[in-house]
Amino acid sequence: MPTARGLILLVIVALAAGGGRLAGVEEFLLLAVAAMGLLLFGVVWLEVRSVRHRRSVLVTLRLPAADIPVGADQELRVVLTNRGRSPLVGLVVEEPGRRFTLTRPGLSGSRAPAGPVPAGRWWQRRPGPDAQPVPVIGSGDSWTMALPLPTGSRGLLGLAPVRVWTTDPLRLFAWWAAASPPAHLVIHPVPIPASLPAGFAAGELDATATPERPALPQRGVAGEELSDLRPYQPGDHLNRLHWPSMAGRGELLVRDFLPAAPGQLTLMVDLRPASYRGTTLDAVAATAAGLGLSALRRGLVVDLCTSAGDRAPIPASGLGPAMLLRALALLDPAERRPSVRTGGSPSRADRGPTLLVTSPAGRDEALVTGRGTVQTVVAR
Repeated sequence: MPTARGLILLVIVALAAGGGRLAGVEEFLLLAVAAMGLLLFGVVWLEVRSVRHRRSVLVTLRLPAADIPVGADQELRVVLTNRGRSPLVGLVVEEPGRRFTLTRPGLSGSRAPAGPVPAGRWWQRRPGPDAQPVPVIGSGDSWTMALPLPTGSRGLLGLAPVRVWTTDPLRLFAWWAAASPPAHLVIHPVPIPASLPAGFAAGELDATATPERPALPQRGVAGEELSDLRPYQPGDHLNRLHWPSMAGRGELLVRDFLPAAPGQLTLMVDLRPASYRGTTLDAVAATAAGLGLSALRRGLVVDLCTSAGDRAPIPASGLGPAMLLRALALLDPAERRPSVRTGGSPSRADRGPTLLVTSPAGRDEALVTGRGTVQTVVAR
């Protein structure tokens, strides 16, 4: 594939040959022959080297982490390794900074999924003017190029494959030698420390509460429901002994109960486009992250919902905080789509209370959630 420099030389050859023949100037013909010699040299050199390079070059990407907070100073490293026995000469690597894509596909992943940057048409598939020359890489050695990651905005950051090209000494032609795999990482919001409103910290609240009658924690039966009878073991509480079985069969049995289920907080994020005219969703996402992490630290399951109809249950486990931050990184303003869910049981959450996180503009517009208790938190 001719580079930009090679295309210019091809044009010079055509003009010199045509002008020399029409005008009868031998110097122009000699110039065309010399330029053709350079082009032929580049083609032969590239043909010999490209086969070896394709067998020897290994391109890998080293990401600092799968999840990175907004504004973090992190670098992506592109590593070229020579797996052959001969040194690698004449390589260039294209600038990967222009191949980043930042998308926010939402919880369901149905909006603008991240993908590789198109390579363009056949005449555009060549190293650009900003391609970086690679020094000579000895057998078994590696060369690393560090690239700052654009972490200024949250979302799903995708990097299309970084291509490495073989060029001749004059860089008249280039041929694809190797490419890295595509890479993805999540830029998540930095949580704003926040405390749960009064009553929500206790877990699931009374869905029948009204402004005149505040919501009160419900007394559930989790941990109090009898599961089975089992033989007595040392350490069992005596108040769990099942005396009727002992009187009938003379065997010590104890009551075994179902484990206590964690409480639940339904956290809804306002994604209505009208709530973000002239503003972004970043402050709302950061506030929701702080509230969700506060609930997870209290052992509550977070039912993350959006006004667009998505839902993602976040467990009260070690993976919960990472799942919450990753989900909030993917949100973007969107209209409501009916009957779109990503998991969870709709019946329990729809009857329970909801903590709605919205912007100042969204607070002034009523949001019909179809739920019981709705308390609004406005992000600043």
